[in-house]
Amino acid sequence: MNLQQSQKLTPEQREDAFLLLEEGVSLRETARRFGVNPESLRRLVK
Repeated sequence: MNLQQSQKLTPEQREDAFLLLEEGVSLRETARRFGVNPESLRRLVK
């Protein structure tokens, strides 16, 4: 059984993710780029 390991974003990665989202990159695509679950990223941007 191969479980996917959760990634945690560094403060720099969080800032980069917010910038991508502001530029119009979708939440799903941004999460994919950083290797995190889209729902986890959604909670960060609330």
